[in-house]
Amino acid sequence: RGLILLLMASTAPVRAQQALTLDEAYAHLRAANPRLAAERALAKASELRQRAATVPDDPRLQLAMLNISLPGLSANMPNSMAPAIQLMQMLPFPGKLSLAGRIAEQSTAAVRAQVDEVWWELRASAALSFYELYSFDAQLEVMSGTLELLRDFQRVAQAMYAAGSGRQSDVLRAQVESTKMQAEILRMQA
Repeated sequence: RGLILLLMASTAPVRAQQALTLDEAYAHLRAANPRLAAERALAKASELRQRAATVPDDPRLQLAMLNISLPGLSANMPNSMAPAIQLMQMLPFPGKLSLAGRIAEQSTAAVRAQVDEVWWELRASAALSFYELYSFDAQLEVMSGTLELLRDFQRVAQAMYAAGSGRQSDVLRAQVESTKMQAEILRMQA
């Protein structure tokens, strides 16, 4: 509801408030909602991980020294070995990388579906808030019309009482009802 009220606020102080359409509310929601932006970022991250799923592991470089004496790192100890350098590449089992790629594709599709689901949840919430606001506006219009009728009734009751053909209780009742309606309008506006 706050989003819709924010969108309805006028930028110029003299200009009357512009009516907001539901499509404009949806466009602002799609562009500015942090939850939807977070879900989109997760989908983008999943797409980037999908590319890496079909690539074999990086090669490893190891430097090994066994039974080297410290602190000089000399190989004069019994059973000592000279330093060795190894370069290794792990080769995956055949079909493992393609299977990992398919799994990553399905994970990405699931995350994209989650983005769509969040969008529809936000859209439904915005529509509900929009139509609640629309209903409140319509109720306020009806209540304002009723208030004008009550004021007319109050003026008629006062005129009849002043002429001597009306009762004071009718004037008081009209004032009470008019005041109640004003209070209800202020409550609805708040």
